[in-house]
Formats: sequence, structure tokens, C-alpha cells
Amino acid sequence: MMKRVGSVAAEVGMVVFAVIVALWFEGWNEERELRERATEARAAVELEIRANLLEFERTGEALDRTAAQLSEAIDAGTMAALEGSIEFELAEVSSAAWRAAQLSEAARYLDYEWLIAVSRAYEAHEVYRRLSDQAVDAVAQMVARGPDIDRVRGLYGPIVLLTDTHRQVEQRFRELAERSEVETDGAD
Repeated sequence: MMKRVGSVAAEVGMVVFAVIVALWFEGWNEERELRERATEARAAVELEIRANLLEFERTGEALDRTAAQLSEAIDAGTMAALEGSIEFELAEVSSAAWRAAQLSEAARYLDYEWLIAVSRAYEAHEVYRRLSDQAVDAVAQMVARGPDIDRVRGLYGPIVLLTDTHRQVEQRFRELAERSEVETDGAD
């Protein structure tokens, strides 16, 4: 009988050991998959940041020209400096990869310092987006009422704020893009 109890205990011990090993392996495998997803999420955000930076670089000069045109018209006190039109192009920026990364279970495996830096860049972009909306509203009001120098003065403030914020967001995206290049080069 003692032999049988010892044999049953050994079998139970083996089953418990097998269950513990299976659970450990399952946890290890899940963590490995989450780390891989975190790596993929970070790569997607870094790609999005580089695309956003290109968009900010592409639209920055036109926005600067618009601010300069408005300033000239205000200084001259006449609409002639605008040559009949006010044109500006806003940066079309995506935050889809960033939002997806934040919602992912894998987010907890992303570097905390990197998360903070990216978050700050996208917060600055949100300010830019709100200022863009205000500038578009100001242009729409001016067009609806007919352009005159007083309406140009009303548009100048939002455009100058937008231009300054544009530079700040562009700089944050540039720093992130450069940081990811350095970290990628260092990992090779």
C-alpha cells in the first residue's frame, strides 16, 4: 500500500510540475509576444513621426510667407500687399499609430522616457491642431464678410501663433526622429 501511495504521489507531483511548467511557458510566450508587439508599435510610431516631420517641413515655409504677407499688409495699411488672396497650407498630421500604441496591451513594454517624449510632441501637435482650427475660422469669417485691413489684423494673431506652434511641433518631431535614428544606429 505504501508503494501505491508513493506512486500516486509521484504521479500527482509530475502532473503539478507539468502544469506549473505549462503555465510558466504560456506566460513567457505571452510576454514575448507583447514585447514583439511593443517593438512593432514603436516602429510604427517612429515611422509616423518621420512622416509628420516631413509634412511640417513641407508646409512651414508657406505658413511663414502667409504671416509675412499679413504683416506687410498691416504695416502698409492696405490690402495691396496680399495681392488679392490669402493662402496658407496646414500640415496634415497623423496620430493613428500613436493612439493605437497607447491602447495596446504592449504599451507597458515601451520605454517610459520615450513614451513621455512622444506624448509631449503629440500634445504640442494638439495645440497646433486647435490653433489651425482657429486660423481656418478666422479666414472663413474674413472671406464671408469680405477682406479688409481690420479683418486681416484679426487674422494675423492666429496665424502668428500657428506659425510659432508649427515650429515647436516640427522641432519636437525632429528631435524624436533623430533620437530614433541614434537608438537604431546604436542597436546595430
